[in-house]
Amino acid sequence: MATLSVGGTQVFDGATLQAASLTSATFPAGICRNVYYDSDGAPQTGSVTANTWYDSNLSITTGTPASINSKYVIQGHFHLMDGNNCGAVRILRGTTEVGTMVGAATGSRGRVSAVTSWQGFDSNQRAPILSFTVYDDPDSTVALTYKLQYMTEGTTYYINRNEGYADNAISYSSVAISTLVISEIS
Repeated sequence: MATLSVGGTQVFDGATLQAASLTSATFPAGICRNVYYDSDGAPQTGSVTANTWYDSNLSITTGTPASINSKYVIQGHFHLMDGNNCGAVRILRGTTEVGTMVGAATGSRGRVSAVTSWQGFDSNQRAPILSFTVYDDPDSTVALTYKLQYMTEGTTYYINRNEGYADNAISYSSVAISTLVISEIS
């Protein structure tokens, strides 16, 4: 039978794996147990109140964690712009802002997962991406919901498209996709 070794240490051998069902096999710590994915590829525009958080279309509810010690790595990118202003995103667990998923509190400054500015380009060239990788250690035994929120400095937003949004085959008029990926590690 074949064996599996990691760093010279035998993790398990084929005979053990064959004898045990996968539900009762013991795996080493640090294994990715589940991966969850959500995406939004629809071009959107609308009016909002400046500097106010809004729910995006990206939200994931996990399954029951494999262990109370499960950790979550949340990654994604969000295509957001608002004329000649700035934008930001944050990840929430349920309705809670979690310290490991946003920047440190400093004075009255906002805490975000990612922020960008797009001043100095014309309306065809402003189509920034807010990318992020954050970590959560929820100590939970129940399914969790993570959602992405966005905020803009101005009052008109554009998601997955540029401001000009001409109907042509030029790359800056393309429609993008925003994504959210959650990996459960235990």
